[in-house]
Order: sequence, then C-alpha cells, then structure tokens
Amino acid sequence: MESRITPLNRPHKIPSAPLFLAAILATTALLFATAEAAKAGLLMTQGSQYPAMLGSASTESEFPNANNFASTEGGGYFVSCSTLTMTGTLGWARTTPALHPAFSGCKSSAGFGATITTTGCNFRLHLGATIGETGRYDGTASIECEAGKAITITSETCETKIDPQAARSTIELGNVAGSPGHVSIKWSLKSIAYTVLKDSFGCQLNGIGTTSTGDFVSTATLTAKTAGGTPVGLTVEDGGRSPTEEEHLEAHHAATAHQSTTAHETKTAEEAKTAHEAETAAETSGGRLMTEGGQYPATLHSANQSESPPASQFVPTDGGDFFVNCSTSTMTGTLGWARTTPLLHPEFFGCRSVTTGFGATITTTGCDFRLHIGSTIGLTGRYDGTASIECETGKAITIVGDACEIKIDSQATRSTIELSNVAGSPGHVHVNWSLKGIVYTVLKDPPFGCRLNGIGTKETGDFSSSATLLAKDGNGKAVGLTVEDP
Repeated sequence: MESRITPLNRPHKIPSAPLFLAAILATTALLFATAEAAKAGLLMTQGSQYPAMLGSASTESEFPNANNFASTEGGGYFVSCSTLTMTGTLGWARTTPALHPAFSGCKSSAGFGATITTTGCNFRLHLGATIGETGRYDGTASIECEAGKAITITSETCETKIDPQAARSTIELGNVAGSPGHVSIKWSLKSIAYTVLKDSFGCQLNGIGTTSTGDFVSTATLTAKTAGGTPVGLTVEDGGRSPTEEEHLEAHHAATAHQSTTAHETKTAEEAKTAHEAETAAETSGGRLMTEGGQYPATLHSANQSESPPASQFVPTDGGDFFVNCSTSTMTGTLGWARTTPLLHPEFFGCRSVTTGFGATITTTGCDFRLHIGSTIGLTGRYDGTASIECETGKAITIVGDACEIKIDSQATRSTIELSNVAGSPGHVHVNWSLKGIVYTVLKDPPFGCRLNGIGTKETGDFSSSATLLAKDGNGKAVGLTVEDP
C-alpha cells in the first residue's frame, strides 16, 4: 500500500465555512443519489454473520511504493510506510463502511523516519457500481475525523495536516475466492486537501499553506472475523439499499444480528425498526448496559491482571481438587444499542493447573459469554444477573492442563454475576463473576495428577473472576459506560 502528498496548482485561499459546508453536503448528496440509482455494491459477510470485525493488511511493503502519501505540487515530497493496517466493524451489509488506518515503519522521500498519526480519524468508503468484470467495483473514499482531530504527517522538520473532507476518487474493490473469501482494495485517491504547517530545509513542500494536490496510493487485502475471532468470508455484491439509512439501525444490528436468510438480502429500514422495537419491549425487566450519551456502536473491553487471588479461576467441585487459574483475562465485544444481554468474548493467559503447578491452556475460539442483567440489588448502580455460554456449531471451551482435558459446551444461564457503576471520566462498569453449576465433560483424566474423578459429564463447575468493563467509540476514543434501569 502506498501514500503520498504532492502539490500541483496551489490555491492558498480557504473557502468560507458556509460555502465549504454547502459544497460537502451537495457532493455527499450527489454521491448518495448516484449510489442508489446505480445499485451500489454492498460489502457483506458470506452467510450474513454479524457483527464482523474487519481487518486489512497492505500487500506492498517496499520503500518507496508502500502506503504512500505524496505531494504532487512540484516539490517531490512523499512519505512511504512499510505497514498499513485498517480495522473496522461491519454490523450489516454496507455501501459505506468505515475503516480506521494505522501506519508504521514510515520514511520520508529524504530517507528519514516519519510518523503518520490518525487518532480520531477514519476512511469512509463509498462503494460504486460494477466496473466491467464480475466481482469488481469502483468507489470513492472520504476522510472523517472527530471534532478537533486531523491526520498529521511529520518528518524531519516537515509537518502537514489532513482535515476531514468529502469523497475523493478512486478506490477499486475486487472479490478474491478462498476459504474464506476476502476482498482486495486498491487505493488511488487524488486531490486530497492538506495544510503545510512546517516546511524547513529538505522538505520540498513549496511553502506554508493549504493546497489540494495530495495523493494517497495503497493496495491491501480486507478480511473479516466474527466477534469470537473465527474467520468468515467477505464479499462485495450488487446492492440497492440507500447509504443514508439511519446509522443507529446499523449499530443495533451490530449487536443483535437480525440477518436475512440469504447473503444477498438486506432488511429494509422498516423491518429493522420493527425488530428493534420488539426486542426493546422484551428487555424491560433488567438493567441495561449502555454508553453515556448514546454513542454507538461501541467496542467493549475488560482486562484484569492478578496473581493472588487469580484474575480468573475454573474449579470442578466434584470431590477432586483440580483447578486452573489464570493471571490475565480479557473480554471484548460490540455494544450496538443499550442491552440487557450484551455478548463478551473471553480470552485467558498465564494459566496454570494449581494441582500440579504446570502450565494450562483455556481455548475459547468461537465461544462467548452472554450476560443477562437483572434488577438492582439494594444499592443504586448495582445489578445482579446471570451468564450463559454460547458457542458456534462444533465449538466448545476447552481446558487442558498437564495430561488433563475438560470441555465446556454451550449452556443456559448460570448464577451469578454482579455489575456496578464506577464513577469516572469516563465512567465504567465493574463486573464480578461467580458462576455455579457449570456443565463440563472430562475427556482425559490419567490416574495420577489430574484428580478429576473420572471421564464423563458433570454439573459441578465453578467460574470466578473480577474485571472492569470499558468502552470506546469507532475511532478508539474512550466513552462512558453505565448500567441503568430500563
């Protein structure tokens, strides 16, 4: 992938804010109308598995061709980066998915180290129509940033800033067959507006000021995974749904996954609204996990590190004394709407069998905890609840320690979890796990060391943990998280 900024014919006057805004709105409206009329492509997962985590890795890594921002205004200045990753969340089939770029290993045209900072900024793709051959689509990309944020490029004594701006041409997407399938993206964006903030000796930026002569070039492969980390197929198909559909409906789908029955169908806005209202009505008996200020979709993450007591511990209580504890546990998920039943994917590290002291492994690929938040428990801001275990078909949580092996399949709710609001800037939620009666199957129990009381299925497993649950918006910015009455 390649990125460059190059000045051509350099206007130094910046349009007035009202005219600039009007131009952006007019351009955006035109793009949306054109996309609708031409049946713009939809980026979607194969099999309608949502929410999906998008990831992109550049396929070009050699200087000066990799991930290149260039100024075409005669000076010849550019910055090339050996690595560019783009990440995002696909909550529904979309003509306008957002991707957050992150650059590393960057050098300027003079060969010195450079830095591209993208905090708070995303690329918004605007998929167009097919371009001749099946499975290939053109499009454009706009740059969207939080208030006060911009992409900055710094090298030697040079500095440029790229503010939010309307769609630039061109991107090209192509379906790539595989197991699972993925999508190639070729970026060739022209006329990017940027502002030169510093232009000292060696920069070749032709002076301080604003110009619209920046180029960005890159090639990459876009892949998708479920929230549990399992790869899923990704494809672009002919669409027809308007890109202007309410964003909160997409966010809601990211959490509830009300998919159509085929990979080529998408729900209408009215169907999505009806589904959302029905689900909301059903979730009236317990507390709801929500962001402060209604910022959705939000990425959830929790982490806890501890040696004594352990961060997380699984104990079969069937008379033996085998148990596994882990020094680090993390839980991640996506919150697309205020929910009584959010989903979290657990991962465990630094585990050992306390029976013998040897290392142990807990594998959770394809499995999640589903929280079922209950009512308040005396104190304001404290809620009880239960948790169920949900796994994809053929998947299970496995625990392997020494020569011992246990399997935990999907199962209904177990008691108890406790959630409490923690004040802060931003606020967050503390979660205590104390699940009893977990069903597990002993697959291996040698005569010495394991002490699991024989092969078979039992209902005497306990799981305990304690962690702080935090939230971030789509740009990676921390947002407040709270549990409230419905």
